[in-house]
Amino acid sequence: MEEPTGTGTLQFRITYRTSDLYAATLAMVIRIPVLWLMVAGCPCVLSYFVPWPVGVLATMLFYPLLFYFLARAGMKQLGTPPEISCGFSPEGFTITSRLAATTCAWAMVKRVRETRKFILIELSGRVQHVIPLRQITGEQADQLRSLLRTHVTKNVKLAKR
Repeated sequence: MEEPTGTGTLQFRITYRTSDLYAATLAMVIRIPVLWLMVAGCPCVLSYFVPWPVGVLATMLFYPLLFYFLARAGMKQLGTPPEISCGFSPEGFTITSRLAATTCAWAMVKRVRETRKFILIELSGRVQHVIPLRQITGEQADQLRSLLRTHVTKNVKLAKR
């Protein structure tokens, strides 16, 4: 893969691990409100057909499997290469892999969230870019937070570092 190019003020390379993709899928799916209605409603609905402990047990087994299969499907997609290059600038950001390049203006970003392990940049309900914090230095993370706070005007929840 070529070195990151461009005039961005911040550039770095990310190599995803399988555990990153599982954790990122969980971090994204857990923020879907309908999922929580399903988690709460599934044992209630099942209790009409089976004893309630069986419904609770079935729910406890089903949702971890759901997360696993969602992450596995993401890893099997041809468009999910394990190594990408990221470039961030005042104009927007570029994500480049061996298969494709995506350039987005800051106006396209709907939401930014930071978890203990990731920075999630959401473009729509189903399209998110995941930046594992372990892959970038503390200085790069601070510079990225600064760019995101400056250029994304709403729905930004980042660490105060």
